Amino acid sequence: MNIERATFLSGGFEHANIFFKTPSIAANFAASPVWETANRTVSWGAIGIWGLQQWLRSRQFEAAVQAYEAGGCNQAIAGFKSFDGNPEVEKVRRQCRDYQAIDPATQKPSEALAKAMQFLKAHPSNAFSSTRKEASLGNPLDSGLKQQFNAHLKPDRITDWLSMEVCQQIQKTTENPYISLAMKLESSGILPQSEESLPRLYHACGNFLVASKDLPGGIALFEIFLDNFPNHPYLNSVKRDHAMALIQDAKRNPTGEIPAPIATTSTSDGSTQVVIRNDSPHALRIAFAGPTSQVEEIPACKDCKDYTKATAPSSCPKKGPVKTYKLEPGGYQVLVKAISSKNWDASKLGVKELTQTELKQSAEVAGVRPFTGDWSFGMGQKYQSCFFLIRE
Repeated sequence: MNIERATFLSGGFEHANIFFKTPSIAANFAASPVWETANRTVSWGAIGIWGLQQWLRSRQFEAAVQAYEAGGCNQAIAGFKSFDGNPEVEKVRRQCRDYQAIDPATQKPSEALAKAMQFLKAHPSNAFSSTRKEASLGNPLDSGLKQQFNAHLKPDRITDWLSMEVCQQIQKTTENPYISLAMKLESSGILPQSEESLPRLYHACGNFLVASKDLPGGIALFEIFLDNFPNHPYLNSVKRDHAMALIQDAKRNPTGEIPAPIATTSTSDGSTQVVIRNDSPHALRIAFAGPTSQVEEIPACKDCKDYTKATAPSSCPKKGPVKTYKLEPGGYQVLVKAISSKNWDASKLGVKELTQTELKQSAEVAGVRPFTGDWSFGMGQKYQSCFFLIRE
């Protein structure tokens, strides 16, 4: 209320001063029910607009998520444009950037496949898997890669898929140490006819790495093949390539020479047999590369020892374990090397055969050179050989 003063004049004289209160227009209006109603209307209107904006923003986010999960990177990136700083959105952007860099329609098969393997390793899951219960477990962009690669990658031209990057990466693990990139390739369906093309890729990559002088890498791929595809039609070919790679790898350093064994008798069934006794305290790995190729292990001799030139026996001590191998007659390259490992007991090799994974954990015995030689076997003959170790 405002206090105002009024003066009344009568006959030229001031008769009285009267003070009275009058409400101002603003105060009067603010106190009126009309103003209160308008104020509430504006407030609820602002809340309604904010709520609508949030609803529209939520709808935009959901639409972008759905676009991503359907493999629509362009639509997803556009929909997420106003969501900078969201960690899942940043994941989507990284995934889409790497996904869109893969184009098997225009890139060399080896280049596109290498990029796809990098993608599978870097982005194994849905960007929203940790925040949305309904999110798919795998990466939704994998299905797009599957369609592209199945349309453009030719299984009958598998040599076009090969490169150092592809072949060296295929044996490596992902974020899960029990899952290799090759397993991810197979499960994603990116490789056309993966049931057939994956073992062929292992074999072709093994030979590619051997030819590129990465012998350990090639050997590892042959051994993965042998462990996982024991009944494959290419088995004998892989066995030969594996044996040859082991011999080639051993010959990178000086090796001893194994004299060819002499036939001791004929076999009753007409087969060609090679009998080998291990009279050394170390397990032996033996590779035959020829008409029949195989790589075998012989357990260590528990009661045997290393000899010196002065203590070396004049003939086979005949103490150690014996293994007999049936081979096709013909010429062979042969490797014998002593192996050991802290992960398995060399004396138990005859009881339980080691897997290729366990054998990869083995190493050559320090100070013991591998031995190589060229052997020739006749039909229906039995050959015998004995190994013991003389340290110089």
